[in-house]
Parts: sequence; structure tokens; C-alpha cells
Amino acid sequence: MAGIYDVTAVVTGETDVVHTGDANVTNTSGHPYLSSITGAGCLLGSIMTACLTAEAPVLQQVQGALRFYGLAAEYAAAQPAVQGPGTFLPHLIDALSLDVATLTTWEASR
Repeated sequence: MAGIYDVTAVVTGETDVVHTGDANVTNTSGHPYLSSITGAGCLLGSIMTACLTAEAPVLQQVQGALRFYGLAAEYAAAQPAVQGPGTFLPHLIDALSLDVATLTTWEASR
């Protein structure tokens, strides 16, 4: 259907799946706490929308948004003060203020 209507479909979960009329990609970054907080999907939708303003193929934009959001969640969950979803949320908001290079460097150092 994505090809017929020229849309991109995104399904999130333990493995995120992006489907366009031409390709499928997956993303495995993220943390289980994302499914325990209210508004996680809405926030991801906002980040994807912001990424869609870039001059790049849609698949690349959406994949980048998912990767960034997932890395931010992993970073937030790894902070020593995080004890569960309630303490995770403010750390996620802080992590979303970081740039991709910082999150990627952090991921490589783990």
C-alpha cells in the first residue's frame, strides 16, 4: 500500500520497521522504558517531522530520526540516577538536546 499511495509507514517496537514503496529498513536502537512512558510515540513523531524538513531522501530522514531517538533513549537509561520510567523521562528530554555526534561517540565507548 505504501507504494500505491506514495507514503512511508513506520512501526515502532523492539525493532522499528520503516517501509516505503521501494524499501524496508529496520532500527534496533532504543530502550524498553520508551513503552512505559506516556507521549513517547508523539515525541518521536515530532522528531521525525522535524527531520523530514531536511534535504535528503525520506527513508534516510526517517531512519535518522529513529536512530537518534533510540540512541537518546539508551543514553538516558544508562544515567546512574535512572531507576525506572519516572526517572527516565527527564533524562530522555535532556538526552534529546544532545547532538548525534555526541550520542554516537557515547555509543562507541560502551
